[in-house]
Amino acid sequence: RSEDWRRRALKIISSREQGGAEMSLIDDMIAEAETQMPMVQMRELSRLRTLKNNAERWVETMTPVLNGTGNRTLSIHEAGRLLNQTLSDFPGVLTPEVSRLRAAHKLVHTFKEVCSFKQNRKKGSGGSVVKLKKISLQTAEVWLRQLETKAFFIDVPLKTDLKRQVMQGRKWAVQARRVLAETKSKTPNKNIRQIKWHLASGGAINLEIPEVQALKRELASLQWLEKYQLAVKKAKQRELPGPRLDKLDELIR
Repeated sequence: RSEDWRRRALKIISSREQGGAEMSLIDDMIAEAETQMPMVQMRELSRLRTLKNNAERWVETMTPVLNGTGNRTLSIHEAGRLLNQTLSDFPGVLTPEVSRLRAAHKLVHTFKEVCSFKQNRKKGSGGSVVKLKKISLQTAEVWLRQLETKAFFIDVPLKTDLKRQVMQGRKWAVQARRVLAETKSKTPNKNIRQIKWHLASGGAINLEIPEVQALKRELASLQWLEKYQLAVKKAKQRELPGPRLDKLDELIR
C-alpha cells in the first residue's frame, strides 16, 4: 500500500508543469497516508505537505488581487514572476487561482503581439514607444471586454488608450450615422463641408469604423456632383448647350 502511495505521490512531486493534481487530491493523499499508514515514514509525505503549504500561502496572498479587492494590480513582468514562483514552490499542484493568472497573463501577451507595435521616437529622443495598431472598432471592443473581465488585475499600459479609442469611436460612429442621414435634406455644398468637418473631427481615432468608409463614399459622390454642377453652370454662362465634351469625359472617368 505504501509503495503504491509513493508512486502516486512521486508523480505529483516530480511534475515540473502546473496542472498535475488539484489541491483536493493532495489533501486526500495526505489524509490517506496519515490514517492508513501512520507508522510508515515517507519523505514523499513531507514533500506533499510542503507543496500544499506553499500553494496555500500563494493563494492566500493572491486571492485579493485576483478578486479585485486588494486595491492593487500586477505589472506584466510581476505576473510572469509570480507564475514562475508557482513552478518552483509547488510544481504539479493545480489551483483555480494559478489557472486564472496564467490565462490572464497569456491574454495580455497575445493582446500586445496582435494589437501593438513599437515606433521609434524622433531623432535625438532615443528609444521607442509602443502604440496601438489600426484595428476595427468591433475587434477593439472585444479586446477591451476581454481585458476588463479576465485580466483586470494586470496593468496593461495600452488598455487606457484602447478604452479611450473605443469610447470615442462609438460616439463618432453614432454622429457619422446622423450626418449621413442629414445629407439627404441639405444642398451638396453644405453636406461636403459637414462631412469634411466630421471626418477631421475623428482624426484622433485610430480605429477602422464602417461609418468612416460610408462618409468617404458619400463625400466622393457629392464632390463629383459638385464638379458636374459647376461644369453645367460654366457652360450656361458661355451660352453653350451643355458642358464641354472633354469635361464630361473627365467626370465619367
